[in-house]
Order: sequence, then structure tokens, then C-alpha cells
Amino acid sequence: MDCFTRVLKKSDLILTKADAAQAKRALATKGKTCLVVVDEGGVFQCVLTKGDLKRHNVASGSIEQVYNRSPKHIVSASEEEILTQARNIFETYSSINKIPVLDAERRPISFVFTRRNNTMRNNTIDRNYDTWNDTYEWVADGDEWSVAWGSQKAQWYGALYPRIAPWLPAESVLEIAPGHGRWTEFLIPLSSKKYRGVDLLPNCADFCKRRFSEAKHASFFTNNGLTLPMIEDRSCDFVFSFDSLVHVELDVLKSYVHEVLRVLKDDGIAFIHHSNAGEYLDLYDENIPGWRAPTVTASLVKKFIEQEGGYVWLQEKINWIVDECVDCLTLFGREECYEPYFVDNELFMLEAMLTKTRINKYWSAARKF
Repeated sequence: MDCFTRVLKKSDLILTKADAAQAKRALATKGKTCLVVVDEGGVFQCVLTKGDLKRHNVASGSIEQVYNRSPKHIVSASEEEILTQARNIFETYSSINKIPVLDAERRPISFVFTRRNNTMRNNTIDRNYDTWNDTYEWVADGDEWSVAWGSQKAQWYGALYPRIAPWLPAESVLEIAPGHGRWTEFLIPLSSKKYRGVDLLPNCADFCKRRFSEAKHASFFTNNGLTLPMIEDRSCDFVFSFDSLVHVELDVLKSYVHEVLRVLKDDGIAFIHHSNAGEYLDLYDENIPGWRAPTVTASLVKKFIEQEGGYVWLQEKINWIVDECVDCLTLFGREECYEPYFVDNELFMLEAMLTKTRINKYWSAARKF
């Protein structure tokens, strides 16, 4: 049985003095099946579910008359112990699919949950190959995914380049999954000695070879979607991947983390865009927005980086299409960062809108000359 965890949000909590009407409104939110009831000091009291309100047919009045006074919960321990306890509860009680986790002072800090009757299709390597190499038509060579920013150039200069400019230009740049060269167009001129692009898809690698044939210091390769055997140890100053690895599952991310840290120079840095959809599996069924990988979370990627001896410099969780931060930008390297930065940026798509209505106007004007 698969179990997942996510940090508790304010919207998951309700005070004991709240009334049923307030609880009903809160439970009407998409994907929300229960609320954690706390006292004014934030101490856990009980769990309130949609079923509690329905069984008691309560439309108003205190929620104290309906909530479950002896709910299942787990006291915070190691991740392995929490998941073990959760599996035992889920297997014993078929009606339970979400359990609050409490700290030592009995304050709720997270949920652990399972997905019964899971119909979600994971984004396997074979599925990605079939979709992007054999099925997808690449109608604008990937630039179609920059529409929210107005154009591919506006997205690069308005959203991406400002985030990675401190590490560019670089002598040796590696791009993982370049597709049809949407960002390669900018990375090749910023690679002073060597650019290499590695893609699972032969169609993409062949397209890039033709598109950038005049760039003599650029090379393109295909791989197995997991490893980088054509890249030498400690040979890259900068590793980049954006809007591709969001579609790969945890096993692929784990393998790439190992490979990226192998090929990075001691002072090299990697900027990887990946899924964080695993934090929101209790909100979505099989339709994860943007075909994001459901097994990946920012915290798991951070864990793998640290297990491989690397250091996370920055993790920026970003929203994409939806309000939730279903994606993450992770900056990491072999050297330790003494002030790592972690942020939930729920305004990323607002950045896109502002880029489209402001910065893109300059690029639109430039195209007229």
C-alpha cells in the first residue's frame, strides 16, 4: 500500500468553537475530506469529516456535537515509523484514508494518507517515450508551452534567466531533455567551450542536431532516460533542465540526481525543474495538472541529493496552471551552501501574466523590425 505525506495547512484546521456551517464551507473545497479540530492553543482535539456532518444532519450549531472524539492519529517519529503505523491503520480500517501527525506537544503538523482504488498512471520512461517521441506533434517545437508568458523569449528573459544568471556564462553546460531546443537556443551561446544536450528521444536529439548544426561546440546524445554515460566525471560547470523532468517519476529523478552530482565540477551547480505533485495527491485523482509525476515531492528530491553527498542551495516550489505548488525548481551542487533558501511561490503564474503583458511587449515590438 502506497502512503504519502504532506505538510498541514491553515485551511486544514478548524477551532473547536467553530459552527457546522463554517465547517461545511471549509469541507466544500476540492479534495478536502476532513478537518483537524484544534483548541485556541493549536492543540489537537479531534477530526471532523464530511461524513460526520452528513450522519448528524447538522447545518448549524457547534461542531462539538458531531466530531469524532477518538480519531486515529500518529505521534511524530521517523518517516519510516510514521509510514509503518499509517499502513497498519489503513489496512485495518478501510474507511480511513487520511491520518493527522502530531508533534510532541500534540500540535498537528502533517497528514499521512493513502489512495485507495488508485487509477493514476505513473509517467514511466516507456510512457514518456511513446508520448513525446511517437505521438506528440511538437506543433511549435515546444514554444507552445510558453504561451502563458507571451513567447519563449519572454519566458527565458522574464522568468528563467534571472534565476540562473549568476552561474552563466559557463565553460561547460549540460542540458537534460532539451526537446526541440526551446532553451538550447539560449544556452549554447552561454556555453563558452562546450554544450551537451542529452535526451531520451531520438526525434528530439536528431532535431537539435539539425537546428544547431552551426554550433561546433554543441553535441547531442540519446540515453536510456536514467543515466549519462557519455558525460565524464566532474566535467560540467552548469546542468540545466526545465519543463521536461516534471514528467518523470521518483526512480528517474533519483538516478539523475546521482548522475548530475557525478558529472558536476566541485564548484558546479545544477538547476532542475521537477514535479512536486506528490504533496497534493489528496487533492487530485488521476488527473494531475500538467501531467506532473505523482510520486515526486521537493522533500524527496532534497533527500536524494543529500544522500548522494550533495547540497541543496535553493528550492522554490511554484504553481503551474493551478493554485497549488505542483512543481519545484531545485538548485544544488557539490559544495555546501551556508544559507540555503526554501520558498513556496504561489505567484509564479502571476509572474507569467506580468511577463506576458509587460516584457513580452518589447519582444513583440522587436519582431516588427
